[in-house]
Amino acid sequence: MAALALWMIACTSAPPAPSTVTPPDAISAEVKAQAARGAPMQVERWYGPWSVIVYGDPASTNAATFAAALGTTVTEWTHERPQPVAGTAALVWVDTATPVQQVLQVLTRAPDSIGGEVDVVLDRRAPADGEDAEEKLPWAGVGVLSAERALDWWVVPGAPVDAQALPLAAAREVATHYGVAFTPCVGTLGDPVLDAALCTTPAMFTSDDVRVRTEARRSARAAGHSPDAELSVQLVQAEFGDQALLAELAALPGADPLLQARIADRTDDVALLRRYAQERSSVVRVVASDRLAHIAAGARKPDPASKAASAALVELAASPDAYVRWKAAWGLGRVQGATEVVTRLLADVDVDVRREAAHSLGQLGDPAAIPALLAAQHDQNSFVRRWATDALKQFPTDERAVKGLEAALSDPAGMVVMAAAKALRRPSPGWNPPHPSGPEAAIQLLADPDPTTRKDACKFLAHVESPGAEAALLRAAGDVDSEVRKSAVEALGWDSGAQVGAALAVAVGDPDPDVVVTALDAFRRRADLGDAGRAILGASTPIALDGEVRLRLMEAMAASGQGAAGLDLADERAEAAFVRAGAPAMPPATSWLSKVAEAEREAARSGAGEGARLRWERGVLAHEDLLVHLRFSWTDEADRTMSHRALRDPEVREYGHPNRG
Repeated sequence: MAALALWMIACTSAPPAPSTVTPPDAISAEVKAQAARGAPMQVERWYGPWSVIVYGDPASTNAATFAAALGTTVTEWTHERPQPVAGTAALVWVDTATPVQQVLQVLTRAPDSIGGEVDVVLDRRAPADGEDAEEKLPWAGVGVLSAERALDWWVVPGAPVDAQALPLAAAREVATHYGVAFTPCVGTLGDPVLDAALCTTPAMFTSDDVRVRTEARRSARAAGHSPDAELSVQLVQAEFGDQALLAELAALPGADPLLQARIADRTDDVALLRRYAQERSSVVRVVASDRLAHIAAGARKPDPASKAASAALVELAASPDAYVRWKAAWGLGRVQGATEVVTRLLADVDVDVRREAAHSLGQLGDPAAIPALLAAQHDQNSFVRRWATDALKQFPTDERAVKGLEAALSDPAGMVVMAAAKALRRPSPGWNPPHPSGPEAAIQLLADPDPTTRKDACKFLAHVESPGAEAALLRAAGDVDSEVRKSAVEALGWDSGAQVGAALAVAVGDPDPDVVVTALDAFRRRADLGDAGRAILGASTPIALDGEVRLRLMEAMAASGQGAAGLDLADERAEAAFVRAGAPAMPPATSWLSKVAEAEREAARSGAGEGARLRWERGVLAHEDLLVHLRFSWTDEADRTMSHRALRDPEVREYGHPNRG
């Protein structure tokens, strides 16, 4: 289920030249920031190792510290846009003495050629300056990182901080993003938390502060320095992928779901993965299914492991969880002889399963799938029609496929037309995301015949207070295309009004489970579910039985003050939701996620506020959520759009609320 908690425009066609693309200045700052995160990136895909070049003022202490932490030195910036080659990231360190407008004027010019990536790292500066750069530079294909925000991840607001910490925190984020070496500081920054994150000392591995132990392990990337059996240590041990160690960790009694997910992401043990794919934890199930799909698809020649993984995927294709069926659809698309199973998935209730099945049938290239693909060209969801059309290009000599492609040229969705034109080798009209000048222009786009344009118009209207916006979104919530309905429900879900509540109650009964999940997430934020979701509990439909739908329902129930009696709280996400809500007669928290939720509730009850320890634990969860987000959002790395790869400020997402791309 695509939660759509992050608003991003996934631009999969060729984006317009950066010099002609500007963010909509008339729209609120919050929406501009959301749109900027999905700005088209003017770089080529790169899957090899990265290298970095740091540009800036060689006399700047912060720039020098930043560069040294990345294993390089500062190259003087001549105030021109760098032209890095593919696989190289040009990092421009911008000190406070350099006006942001000057940077914008230089870097927003269209590059002469597409090569590596260009990123700006902003030193400490006035908030307005940073926001301006972070909104506008992405539209020129430039990644932006605020050093100050990178540091905020680790410190208590208002606490004194060593000057070195700022560039070191920024370097750590860059190193994590590009997979390059990070050289920690030697000695101490005078704060145990910062020392653990940005420095290394032997004493950190035996500290009585879990924050220090956790980050010492992460920074050192080594196991065995301490007998500490904390989950945080186990997680880092699991990162190494040593199969014997993974087996030992998997055998631990009562292994936490976070640890199981990390093991599942690394292990080659198909039998263990099959067991994990049936676990009570939704996160473990999805990550295990993802790993099985890659084992099944990755073998050049079938071997015992890939055959066993393929057999497991056939079983998982009948799972009640849409996420698991989606993984099965991807993996079986690389397994010869799987056409029949994948064809059944093309009629799935979940949109993402259907479109993945369409893509996989194209991969398999079996003409037996052509009738099903032709039928899918009439799907109410434009994304399914697009991928079904794209799959038909694999049959260029089949008259049925050619007729289907020609019929698709008149589809109202520009992306469907583009796929058909490309397959037929005809001129493509192309498609670019809309850039409305303001709320009224976005409202007008909701009448556009192209459902993708209508969907993006809903995104621009999120959080916008404008006459007519709510009424327009309420109409869009009844759109014929479920992608539009989902985006409209997400936009409406930030409004607490009664009329919106009634529309959300209708959306809970939508035939697309993505729309249902989005509506339930809105009720969780509003904390007023009422009886809107109760019908799901007693139903036996595929949507009602879907694990993600039931989890989001329980989260909405907990936030609305409804009890947990009679509910299955075995999944850590469901348990944490009721723990956080302080539900009566709750059993003791079992998972680490629930223990963090318990600490949050206690902090709120006592009026102590969010202390440094709690903030840290949420940050560690967010680091773990990176794994969850990647595995829930994409299966094939090549599917990640550049907007989802770009260097951006670190953020703490809500654990377990990923956005499937």
